Amino acid sequence: MNIIITGQIGSGKTTVCNKLSLKLKNKGIKCGGIISLKTIEGNIEVLNLKSQEKKMLAILKDSSAYKSSNQNNLSCLETSKYFFFNEGIKFGNESILDSLNADIIFIDEIGQIELYGKGFIETLSLVQSGCAKNLIIVVRKELLEKYLKMFNFKNNALNFQIYRVDIKNRNELPDIILEKILSSIQ
Repeated sequence: MNIIITGQIGSGKTTVCNKLSLKLKNKGIKCGGIISLKTIEGNIEVLNLKSQEKKMLAILKDSSAYKSSNQNNLSCLETSKYFFFNEGIKFGNESILDSLNADIIFIDEIGQIELYGKGFIETLSLVQSGCAKNLIIVVRKELLEKYLKMFNFKNNALNFQIYRVDIKNRNELPDIILEKILSSIQ
């Protein structure tokens, strides 16, 4: 079973993934991949679900962390809001590849930088080629159609189901997705 979780910025996509991964682990289902967590300062850390290790993925352009960082460690690509660390991207890709034997692989999230062929795009391409069976991929609502077209998600053998997260359903969505996953693997 393959799932895309989508929604607006701040709608609870990562919260749904966190809760869902915990529920799956409690059921004995091995989870891997990555979840991108916002820090209190608004920067982004990437969490390896298998090892629970974290690395800084991106920092706000106007943050004090950026001003004090080694700017040579940043990738050449940036979004309007963030600068991305090469080490964080590498760590995320390695975390995904290290999880190919997991029952469920989370990729939270694919965004603007992947549209430019950077970030987690190579790993996503490997995963999309059929190396993994059960994927949960997070994509922001405004990028969803671009990714559906880019990876031909609608017409390939991966057969993604799309769940839209909003303020009204984000608390119950982990249970809904859990039941769908459990019924598909039994």
